[in-house]
Amino acid sequence: MRKMDNDPTIRFKGPFFVTLRNNEPTPIAVDSLPPGNYNGIKFKVHAIVPYDLQVNPAVPDSFLGKSIYVKGQIYQNGAWKEFIFTTGKVNTEFKIKGDFTITETDRNIPYVLVFDLNSWFIELNTGRLLDPNDPGDQGKIISNIVASLKNKARGGKDRNRDGKPD
Repeated sequence: MRKMDNDPTIRFKGPFFVTLRNNEPTPIAVDSLPPGNYNGIKFKVHAIVPYDLQVNPAVPDSFLGKSIYVKGQIYQNGAWKEFIFTTGKVNTEFKIKGDFTITETDRNIPYVLVFDLNSWFIELNTGRLLDPNDPGDQGKIISNIVASLKNKARGGKDRNRDGKPD
């Protein structure tokens, strides 16, 4: 088995943006990976820096300094209200374990990422919903995101293309 951790020459070039609400498998371009067996993929989440904008002009300037961008709705006072939660404070690494094989002819493999989004906006001790617009809750949300990525994120090859890791 090849371990991507032990070979610094095996890298995907980013930045990459992942839409977590999407139920479709996320294909990963593997044309830069040598054929072989791999035991997982390590992800590095970091704030977008000016160099990222230079190498990928499709990245909106508004993402500069951001590592997480969440758009959603929160139910408050009997009504749903839009919110956008962004932060550049999530700078972490996590690894999704799971064996997959790259052959000479592979260009994309269906690899699915699964995240526990429910835990991002809930206070762990009390179950209280955290308000992304409340500055007092934002640190807790950031901690929850980091914990979720490190402890609850999973993934794997989606050979049957059902949107779930096999």
